[in-house]
Parts: sequence; structure tokens; C-alpha cells
Amino acid sequence: MKKQYPSDQGLLFLLCDDVRVGEGQKPMLFGLYPDRKMVVPSPLPPRASIESLALFAAFTDGEGTFQARLEVTDPEGKPAPQQPAREVVKEVDGVLTIVSKFIPFPVKVGEFTASFYLDEHRYTRNFRVQERPTK
Repeated sequence: MKKQYPSDQGLLFLLCDDVRVGEGQKPMLFGLYPDRKMVVPSPLPPRASIESLALFAAFTDGEGTFQARLEVTDPEGKPAPQQPAREVVKEVDGVLTIVSKFIPFPVKVGEFTASFYLDEHRYTRNFRVQERPTK
């Protein structure tokens, strides 16, 4: 199998509370944040966290065997707990899905960066945590 990295446009990134695998290996997403914005109570208490956060990545093009890993940094540039790299295979006609779950997930107001790596090829997406406006 030849190696061709997926294009940046070929990455679908979704943020949700949880992802589970259903019948036929279909991913089921729960608590989807369609605009990649999480709204939290105001004021946000120190050391706040949410019960669960899942990052879902689907690569629709490319092919090959890769070492996949994810790095998440908070609004201050500090890394979230990392998961070890693992080998993944992207078939030419298939979709490669990668799910990373954080239980619990420490939240801070601001923009987080999620960097998905296939080998050293980086795909970056952002998501935001904002406080609920007060009335």
C-alpha cells in the first residue's frame, strides 16, 4: 500500500460529549457541539471540568499506514493529558476515524487547539469555551 497523506480539506472534525461505537462499527455521537463552542456557567469556578469530552476526526481521503496521535492545548498554551500514538490504516476507499475521549476534561474560557498527527503530518482545528452571558 502506498502512503498518501489525507488533505486538510478531507478532515471532518467534530466535538461532542461522548462517542460510542454502534452496530456495524458506526460511530454514535452524543451531545454534539456543531459550532465547536461549549458554553459554561458564568463565572467559571477555578479548576472547573466537564464530565467528558470527545474529539472525533474522520479522514476521507489519502491512504497508508500511519502513527496517529492527538495533542490538545488550552487557551494558555498548556497541553492537556496526551494519549499514546497508535498505528492506524487508511484504506484508499475507506474513512479513517479517530476518537479521543477525555474523562474528565478541564475547561478554561478561551480557544483550545486540537492537533491531529498522522506521523509528523499535522492537522489543526480549534474549539472554544465561552461563559454564558449574564442577563
